[in-house]
Amino acid sequence: MPRTKTKKIHDPTFSELIQGYTKPVPQDIDGEINATLDGLEKLAQVGSLHEGEDAYWDSITALTERYFALQLSKKYAPISTGLVHLTRSAKASVGDQYNEDLVNLQIPLFAIVPGFREKRWEWSEQIRTGRGGTIKISADTPYVPAEIMAKGREAMAYSDEVRSKALRERTLGDLIAFSGKKLPMPNHDLSILWIPRDEDLAVDIEIPRQPDPDPALVLGYRSHYFLVDKWNIKEERPLDHYLREYSGIVNLDPFKATGEANETNV
Repeated sequence: MPRTKTKKIHDPTFSELIQGYTKPVPQDIDGEINATLDGLEKLAQVGSLHEGEDAYWDSITALTERYFALQLSKKYAPISTGLVHLTRSAKASVGDQYNEDLVNLQIPLFAIVPGFREKRWEWSEQIRTGRGGTIKISADTPYVPAEIMAKGREAMAYSDEVRSKALRERTLGDLIAFSGKKLPMPNHDLSILWIPRDEDLAVDIEIPRQPDPDPALVLGYRSHYFLVDKWNIKEERPLDHYLREYSGIVNLDPFKATGEANETNV
């Protein structure tokens, strides 16, 4: 008779999902910042020859964005934008008791609202079957504790510090102040990110699995996101199925607990 020896595998939690989408930070981040400033210096030296060319200013913009992204990464972990674009499948019943259509949807896995004033997240999708129309889904924004708001203010202050530091850099400061171009600067772009549960959604929609309600505060800079903090991480439900079915990740080894692997002895 075959004997099977198994070891329970730990499914990823909300925190581990965030960690799985955290981008690596260069080991010598100050060296990367200095190299970026050197690149801007070299471009500025030939600016009189090329300042009328779009490609020249595209290069200036790209290096400026890289500089600010590196500076923000010194304090906050950068997370991949792929995280906020994850979707999940859902089914909604549309119509009345006489004529009802079952509509398949791909809705965002994460809800995201800007700042602390938005009390509700809303999402809409055009229905392309049956009689058409629009499906609107909404959910209340999670409660934000005072300590998270304080960390949000600190993130805003750090963004201002990074902007001030850039203005003190000779070449970059001149480009920002005197070039007449609108270069990408960090601002106070804070957002709250969370996964609404099906009972939190204000729509007649069927979602077979219950996602986590745990929220996170993120700082945005152009196409970059930086994790400020997470809260209310209690009684988390596994998110293994989201990684497999919606993100396209099939190798879950980075998320699994270390220990004895499954073995089958005959």
